Amino acid sequence: MNAINSWLTLDAAHPALLAEGMGVSREAVRLWGTGKRNVALRNVPRMCCITGLSPYEIRPDVFGLNSNGRDALQNPPKLAVAYRCAISKSENAA
Repeated sequence: MNAINSWLTLDAAHPALLAEGMGVSREAVRLWGTGKRNVALRNVPRMCCITGLSPYEIRPDVFGLNSNGRDALQNPPKLAVAYRCAISKSENAA
């Protein structure tokens, strides 16, 4: 089971909330959860903010592991906060 599917199955409302927060269809969220489609790179920051998952958990094929076999991003929660700030600033500027 992938991390996205694990998060989606925590609560029955999660798929609808994620779809609304990401601005995509519920079908897109379902495909991400089953692993049939990858989350677009442009959507990774927003998904980190909404789900609390790290970029590695969302797209391990892109964000991969470092040479020590650990998540290449040292502090995913801090990264999610930084993404949230960047998204909020860009939305306020528009």
